[in-house]
Amino acid sequence: MLLEISRLSLKVQDNSYKHYMLKEIHEQSSAVANTLRLLSLPQSCLDAVVEGIISAGHARALLSLDEDERGWALDQVVARQLSVRETEKLRQPKVVRPRENINQPYADLERGLTRHISTQVTIRGEKKGKIELHFHSRDELERLIELLGYVP
Repeated sequence: MLLEISRLSLKVQDNSYKHYMLKEIHEQSSAVANTLRLLSLPQSCLDAVVEGIISAGHARALLSLDEDERGWALDQVVARQLSVRETEKLRQPKVVRPRENINQPYADLERGLTRHISTQVTIRGEKKGKIELHFHSRDELERLIELLGYVP
């Protein structure tokens, strides 16, 4: 069906011919529109659908990603044989850069406290500011409260 719609879309670039396309391929309007959306994918993705490497469902999931992530995502889907649901959850890992800033006067103290109490510590401000202690569970919060010497 993708090949048929691709050929038709080359012939008919105008939405006013949507009924013509419906008659030709005998599908509902939404199915045609969804399939036409697939044509905005990179050629490598379209080739993978045509060759049966991925399904149209995979292709629709790839549409939800940023354009610059689609090639990477296609490689992941093929290499890891991901399901459509797994493909929908796929996001390219972001490169996390360390918060090294020359203007941050407490960077060494922040690193030292982080090592000392075994949790992420963030210090913001210079003369006035905040100290943030990050925690990921109730137990970790209770441990931090105990370290601070607070007894509820």
